[in-house]
Amino acid sequence: MTATRFEIEKFDGETNFNLWQVQMMAILVQSGLKKVVTGKKPENLNKTEWEELDEKALSAIQLCLANTVLQEVLVEKTSSALWKMLETLYATKSLANRLVLKQRLFTFRMNEGELLRDHISQFITILNDLKNVEVHIDDEYQAMLLLCSLPPSYKSFRETLIYGRDKLSFEDVKSHLLSKDKLGNELHLDSKTDRQASVLVASKKRDKKCRYCKKLGHVKADCYKLRNKRAAESNEEDVAGANLADENGNDFLLVSTSDNTKLTSEWILDSGCSFHMCPNREWFSTYSSVEGGVVHMGNDSSSKVIGIGTVKIKMHDGTIRTLSDVRYVPDLQKNLIFLSILDLKGCKINIESSGIKVSRGALVLLKGKRTGSLYIL
Repeated sequence: MTATRFEIEKFDGETNFNLWQVQMMAILVQSGLKKVVTGKKPENLNKTEWEELDEKALSAIQLCLANTVLQEVLVEKTSSALWKMLETLYATKSLANRLVLKQRLFTFRMNEGELLRDHISQFITILNDLKNVEVHIDDEYQAMLLLCSLPPSYKSFRETLIYGRDKLSFEDVKSHLLSKDKLGNELHLDSKTDRQASVLVASKKRDKKCRYCKKLGHVKADCYKLRNKRAAESNEEDVAGANLADENGNDFLLVSTSDNTKLTSEWILDSGCSFHMCPNREWFSTYSSVEGGVVHMGNDSSSKVIGIGTVKIKMHDGTIRTLSDVRYVPDLQKNLIFLSILDLKGCKINIESSGIKVSRGALVLLKGKRTGSLYIL
């Protein structure tokens, strides 16, 4: 029977000592050498047995140190002395070290184009380093620092996340960011696939003639002249033209809840939900059943997603907007429009004390009034 070998990256004095220390201790635990490093000799071991174990622990630690670090601690002849010396050199809790770590946290910034997951990971590393030198950062303060570390392209995200909230937690901000990142990646992949598919479709339609406008290159179902004519007749703003359906699959992992349990016809512009959601089945102009979807509510309850489709909304000026990929969640009491997809699709979200406006270029797509802490379409 062979023993399992565990290997970690050698500590070189530049990498994260606290993380290396945790991994090193895990190896010592697996080897039954933890008590040797802590200096607590069991009564059932004689001096010779103890010294043999200490030599094993000492060599295990030395083998996990880079030459530059090992050179600094060669004088230490026991595992416990070596362990304490490493902590003294690299895990100091001095005022200078605390100030350096705080400065690193307060000035930490994400560059445009940098991977969001890497940025969050580095931010958490700094927080853990501060915890190890006994510096406590308030949870809400952590959340605000993470938001402030984001580049200008996240301005709309910050505004939609903060407005209407009484409190904010670090885990909440992190989960919203990761959901936004995942959603953005999925949209990027979908758009790439759509472009590839469009090329194939275009090549097939190149020689076809439209039965409505009599022009080559498309069929009647795709005729923009016919589409514009129908939109004008119904006073409807088509999703394909306004791109509102793509711009509207909103936010994150949770749905915010309100004390008002009355089912209404109002639409709420929300930054705390995962998708556009609607509890009114009869509002769907297209619909297909789905299985397995669950929405987690802000009050710790959950509701099933049982369908998906498109919903048409009549605006105050009579214009009709069409939302696509709307989830049918019958247990909800509110209709929710997800703001993050609008942001991801390049819409400008302008939030003021009186209300919210979503626009693309000169075209205003959605307008909402502020009622309490909510924005109502």
